[in-house]
Amino acid sequence: MKTLFQKLIGISLTAYILCFLPSILTAKTNTFQDDIPVLVEGYYYLVAGAFNIKNNAIRYSKAINEKGENSRIGINPEKDLHYVYVISTDDFEFVKTKWEEYRDRSGFSEAWVFSTVPQPEIIVAEEETDTEAIEIFEEPEESAQPLIEIPVVVEEPVDGDGFRYVFEVINSTTLKEVPGYVTVVDPLRNKVITSLETNSSQIVPDPGTAEKKVLFVCDIFGFVKQQTELNLEDPMASGEQNVFQSEDGVTTVRFELIRHKAGDIITMYQVYFYNDAAIMKPESQFELNSLLDMLQENEKLTIKIHGHTNGNAPGPIVKMAEDDNNFFTMSDNNIKGYGSAKDLSLERSKVIGRWLEDKGIDRKRMDIKGWGGKKQLYDKKSDQAKRNVRVEIEIVKD
Repeated sequence: MKTLFQKLIGISLTAYILCFLPSILTAKTNTFQDDIPVLVEGYYYLVAGAFNIKNNAIRYSKAINEKGENSRIGINPEKDLHYVYVISTDDFEFVKTKWEEYRDRSGFSEAWVFSTVPQPEIIVAEEETDTEAIEIFEEPEESAQPLIEIPVVVEEPVDGDGFRYVFEVINSTTLKEVPGYVTVVDPLRNKVITSLETNSSQIVPDPGTAEKKVLFVCDIFGFVKQQTELNLEDPMASGEQNVFQSEDGVTTVRFELIRHKAGDIITMYQVYFYNDAAIMKPESQFELNSLLDMLQENEKLTIKIHGHTNGNAPGPIVKMAEDDNNFFTMSDNNIKGYGSAKDLSLERSKVIGRWLEDKGIDRKRMDIKGWGGKKQLYDKKSDQAKRNVRVEIEIVKD
């Protein structure tokens, strides 16, 4: 029979456990957060990263917590994104101060404030607009979808219902999702089947072969190319460490991408110029932003920008005025001249350097070179001749 003292001890222990049980459960939720809650209305959130895939957000949150932070995850239902945040508060001045502090920390240079506070509809004269407050709520380019879709090679779909796949593509250094495309190749016929978006659920078409084999190629600018070959009907038979399958039959292929190192040369095939001009087309912005991300991620990185043309014939050259910053539109402000192919390639390299400077990259981190048609990849009369017109980025120092 228990003594009165033992009963009192038991009651005290029970009360203690009940008192702290919510904190224990909350701590576990903050660490693993299996059931991700929706961001609560009426708060300001200091967000470190946004993710399409829950597992990527969880891994990123854990990595931050291992550095001494107390990050949590919440869902933005409007964008269907998982936000990893380090502060939530209803005090605007407090979160603004913290945002300024975190931006100076390593790994938080792209942090931003997301608000769920209802905003009154007030019309303010342009000159009275609080631009500093507006800037805080702008999300970084990485989390936003590109305005113009990347040109991809897509052939006619083959018969069959296809197979449900998710391509988790992350930066192995920052653990942030990398937007882009994974190319699906039929290795037996050596042809491209389609290209599918990263970090979202996709249907891989049936290649129409008995073996059902495909090659997934992840070749995103700024990162070393990776590829995985699988049997679509039995993906786990490959034994690949980066392949996982859920109970509902959805297969995940994970690519943890690594950056290029000093000595590597990367071709910017998705940067396009107007004819005879050192002015870029709007669809160039996605790959330019990838280059910018690479330079912002590593402040020690220095590059050399190589411009190339198709052939060496001289001709007209249109370029931007010195005081112009309209990089993606031809206008009456452009300067028209005449010069060699080398001059044109040099001006095209310069305009990319100017764009990077405009985005805050120190000019000392860039060297500019124009080659004209001295280093052609294909004969200038071949079907592939247009690929001679390119810009290459050489990693000089990392």
